[in-house]
Amino acid sequence: VYNASGSIPTGGVVTSYGNTVSGIYDNILVFGGQAKLTNAYNGITTKWSDESHSFVNTANYISPRSNLTSTGLVDASLGIGGIYNGTILNTTDFYNGAVWSTLTGMSTARESHSSIGNVDSALTVGGRTATDITDKSEIFNGATWSNLSNIPIKIKKATLNGKAYDALLSAGEDASGYQMKSFRQLGDIWYTVGDVNIPRTYHSASGTSTNAKLIGGISNVGSTIHNETFSAITNLSLSELKCNGTRVPNFNPNKKSYTIDIYDDIVPTITAETLMGSIVITPASSITGVTTINITSGELTDTVYVRFNKLKITLDGIKINNVPMDIFRKDINEYNIDILSGDVVNVEPIVSTPFTA
Repeated sequence: VYNASGSIPTGGVVTSYGNTVSGIYDNILVFGGQAKLTNAYNGITTKWSDESHSFVNTANYISPRSNLTSTGLVDASLGIGGIYNGTILNTTDFYNGAVWSTLTGMSTARESHSSIGNVDSALTVGGRTATDITDKSEIFNGATWSNLSNIPIKIKKATLNGKAYDALLSAGEDASGYQMKSFRQLGDIWYTVGDVNIPRTYHSASGTSTNAKLIGGISNVGSTIHNETFSAITNLSLSELKCNGTRVPNFNPNKKSYTIDIYDDIVPTITAETLMGSIVITPASSITGVTTINITSGELTDTVYVRFNKLKITLDGIKINNVPMDIFRKDINEYNIDILSGDVVNVEPIVSTPFTA
């Protein structure tokens, strides 16, 4: 973007690559990267304002680097990771609209990674470390980083849409080449969603985790001008499902029916969460009935059904002083065990673990 005089500040967006951008369309911050002609690392921070229609250099970035990421707005932005002179960084830097300061670094140093969020809730995944492409995922809470569940693939140069705990990771590059895979984060769990049509890397993305667009990039046949859209808004789903406070085994957002094993005649308490829309749960009237979970978002509705299967309680074993009996058999109802006079014996039954789904 040119300013009124037709020039761009040194280190501006068209003279460097590997830089990063934060903000919104009419008020953005550009920093980092490497000069296109000299390959020198760029430490300049440049701000674009829709009011002035120009790029203006502001406070220098703490140290030059490229292949970093950013989150936040023009007056509250994070610079995350990157590479400088062959050293891959774990740094986190904060820009308050005037100056940069250094915050707590990530657990995993990385470059060519993916980040979304804001200065108080930033998600960073994937990227290249000093030894390998990584699948590590971390969350920043405004002060410190914490590790989350690994993403399902070791990937770099992928795009992220959405926000922390509700994200869409698409395409990118792994050790085998350009990727078509896409994954959806719901809570702290990643699920596989539909592949992109064209494997690509160095692409851009816009939108949310449920309605996203992939733009350009490099494909297996060179630079691509193809754009793709992803929409999950018609597929309402749960992000969590619990029975009596415990997550239901084999939970999957795309699953619409569950059968849970129980051992008594009391209908379990079912709770659920969704990141899209609202939920109404109607409990079963008895263990032979069905608990229904209705999800609504605008004019869209979907239902998840939970049924119950009462099991007969049977022993799977007996522990004597915390040691399983090696002579236990389900068809034997009485055992005689020799003990020394005065010994204290603790007998503990081993029973089946309740519920499957």
